[in-house]
Amino acid sequence: MDSRDHWGLVLCLAVGVVAVLAVGGVAGAVDDRSHSLQESGPETPTAQEAFDADDVRLTVTVDSDGTAAWTVEYWKQLDDDESEEAFASIESDVEENPEEYVDGFAESMDDTVASAAEETDREMSASGYTVATRTESIPQEYGVLTYQFEWSGFAAVDGDRMEIGDAISGFFLDDQSRLVVGWPSEYSLVDVRPEPGETRSDSVLWRGSETSFVGDEPRVVVSTEPDDSDGLDNGPVDGEESDGVPLIPVGGGVTGVALLFMLWWLYSRGLADEPDDDGAATAQSDAGTEPAAATETPDASDDGSSANDDGDATAESDDGPPSELLSNEERVIQLLEQHDGRLKQQQVVQELDWTDAKTSQVIGELREEGTVETFRIGRENVVRLPEVDENDMI
Repeated sequence: MDSRDHWGLVLCLAVGVVAVLAVGGVAGAVDDRSHSLQESGPETPTAQEAFDADDVRLTVTVDSDGTAAWTVEYWKQLDDDESEEAFASIESDVEENPEEYVDGFAESMDDTVASAAEETDREMSASGYTVATRTESIPQEYGVLTYQFEWSGFAAVDGDRMEIGDAISGFFLDDQSRLVVGWPSEYSLVDVRPEPGETRSDSVLWRGSETSFVGDEPRVVVSTEPDDSDGLDNGPVDGEESDGVPLIPVGGGVTGVALLFMLWWLYSRGLADEPDDDGAATAQSDAGTEPAAATETPDASDDGSSANDDGDATAESDDGPPSELLSNEERVIQLLEQHDGRLKQQQVVQELDWTDAKTSQVIGELREEGTVETFRIGRENVVRLPEVDENDMI
């Protein structure tokens, strides 16, 4: 099989199943998934199995006319010769034959947008499909495959208010995926549900490990009129409580869209792949255009050491506030300070009683900000504060 039939084509084949799911019913379509994939295009590329994405980041930036710029990024750590060679081949293929990666993707998305338009009774279209690759070093090296397109009519605009989300109601987020929805700076947030993992002045972020969209979620309402906010501020950030916001039920769901991205995600990760010998999984870091991914080793054993004399998993610093008053990021920093500035990542998991995915997300965000650094010793992931000398590492 031609090397051009790598990763992007798998994504195209995966999204091509959506039309069957939306029209023919979920159960039958899932049963016939393999047959449908074979009928819709070339055979599933084997190179993708060696280069399954560790992390998927979706960013939806909505303009004042309701048009949304979509960016879908697939991140893979290039930690061995096989992954480096696979990504180098993909880079070359995308540069020489971008249409091989774009055409099927665009056709499937056009069908999906048409279904969303019918469900929401709103004119919609998609255009401007592109694909690109790049590498990132943060400090580990990652290969990134990026799809971009514009979805007109994505949000419902009514005067000074804009309601976002009815076109993707029930959107599926895997534990290692995240969704960012942004809006123009002149708008203020009025309502949002479910509660996002992070709220900024012009965007909200949901992490798949913390969020399940149900019913007509996700839903974001913004307005240029301050009075519409009913006193709502920019919302909670990580570690803060939401004081409750009246929610506005809007519109109906588009089941096909949710299924599309569920299938898209599963196939992008290589559904039938076996885990590698290390059992390593890579989770995502902060959202945006160039977030970093932190690598975790779920089966890495703890060395049994702890600097907490009382054994408390969330011990307070003598000169700091109680851990329950800290954000997730502050809790990690506090823990590192209590352990001379460095810890194995699995120790952070155990000390804070977090999941591997949540720990990787928080550490990844801190690393992107430059607050912490990460590296590997054998199969162990180690987190340290930047001021700690590497010669002092265990």
